[in-house]
Amino acid sequence: MCALTQLEALVPIAYLRRLRVGDVWHEGYRVGGARLLQKSFVGLRVDRTTAEIVPCGEPSMCSDGVSRHELPFAHFVGHKAHTTSHVVKVHVDAKTSLLVPCTELTRRYFGDSGLMLSRVFSGALAARTLYDVETAEINRSTRVANLRLGPEMPYQAASAIARIAFDPTAKKAFQGLVNSGVAATANKKPWYIKMGFPIDGLTDLNVRGLWLERGPDRSFLALQILSCSHPFPFEKLFYELHPGQSGGSSAGASEQRDTARGQAGGRSGSGGGRGLDAGDANQDLSPLILDAEVEPSDPFPDLASKKMFQVRKEPVPPRGTAQSQSNDQPHAPAGSPHSNDAPRGVEVAATRRMYLGGQPEPRSLLWLREEIAYSLPEVRAKSPFGAGTASRHLISYGPPFGRRTSAIWATVFRYEALEGIGRSFLCTVVETPASPQSIELLMFDLPSPQALDREMFDRLALLSFVPTDNLIREARGSELRIGWTADKLAERDGSDLAVDMVEMMLDAFKRVSTNGRA
Repeated sequence: MCALTQLEALVPIAYLRRLRVGDVWHEGYRVGGARLLQKSFVGLRVDRTTAEIVPCGEPSMCSDGVSRHELPFAHFVGHKAHTTSHVVKVHVDAKTSLLVPCTELTRRYFGDSGLMLSRVFSGALAARTLYDVETAEINRSTRVANLRLGPEMPYQAASAIARIAFDPTAKKAFQGLVNSGVAATANKKPWYIKMGFPIDGLTDLNVRGLWLERGPDRSFLALQILSCSHPFPFEKLFYELHPGQSGGSSAGASEQRDTARGQAGGRSGSGGGRGLDAGDANQDLSPLILDAEVEPSDPFPDLASKKMFQVRKEPVPPRGTAQSQSNDQPHAPAGSPHSNDAPRGVEVAATRRMYLGGQPEPRSLLWLREEIAYSLPEVRAKSPFGAGTASRHLISYGPPFGRRTSAIWATVFRYEALEGIGRSFLCTVVETPASPQSIELLMFDLPSPQALDREMFDRLALLSFVPTDNLIREARGSELRIGWTADKLAERDGSDLAVDMVEMMLDAFKRVSTNGRA
């Protein structure tokens, strides 16, 4: 039998969000992973009385008085060279423990953004690179918080940074992570993350991992945290991007651009998705935003009830200086041929979904809106009725004695070449399609925003619930442009759809611009 050789690879820290313990990678692509069990710890208490940080390589006393290792080498052959790494041990009951690697705690709680991770590992003053420490404030009675993010911090990181800024336990955990790096650097030793849970109190924790038998005791080794219900320290958060930084939607949008192009050009594997290429970090591109393909979309369900608002404040140039661009010019993405900004490298960020009444916005609409915001910054997206970029509507349909009610989401995309001269499109997305062959997304050409009244909206919305074979006939006279069923949308992962939409809108807007100038 030949001996196994342990390999090491250097990758940008931004990829930590995608590198989960237990996954198997081959030539830069995730091709599989360990067979893990899913376990829910409901009402788990995590505090100083139940949780402790322990080195993986040190034995601990079991209930029978025998000292045994937390991670037996029989199960983890490759761990022999890393016995000084740390896990957090949470005592569930007298004979049961939960073990969570500190690396996984960092990945889940501080890994919403690769740029945030790069700052987290930047050294002793890491906190000051995440947010403006002097201006951060929270009203403890109303739990309304105000936060200015650090340079280049994207909007996806706002909630995680707010946890660090306003939760003492999270701040202590974060500082422990930073201190472990400072100590490792000073002693010229490998940096093994040492931090506790950034929460204090009760939580429902959903994890994937495996059971380890330690004599009469059992430990569940959680290699992946799926969700944590512990509340965030704020009820309402007003966050501001760093002065001079573009709005959040364009930052999040390139995630979908990468998914579309990466999957089309990359090598397929059982893990799917885009591979890891350290060379991406040096290319002259806008931030490359990737999403972990098999991550849960809502790892922190508490955010569904919280309100977060981006405060937009345009930077004021110093007196006597000229602005490089007039205000009516569209913003050029950093790293593009039209930008003078320095290349920003790789960014791995979490997708954030909007909630109305506790319901998450359909991901296909999120992808589409952010892709359009990235590719066509002149286009404005708004709810058909009221404020916001999207709205949720309950639609009743069917025969009088068997009517059903379903929810759809809607956004109107508007481009104006000149004042009063432009083009509008209505996009509707069914929240829960009845079947894979049911219609999920429709796009309509509108004569004008004013033409869309409630009667017209209801008439167009009903087309989402007609049989697919009858769509073309039923949609006559409605200026239907694109229709997608749920299975086709899932098959193409929504990304090609966004490209089709953008190309269609670009063609339409070019004609509007030409006619407007004429």
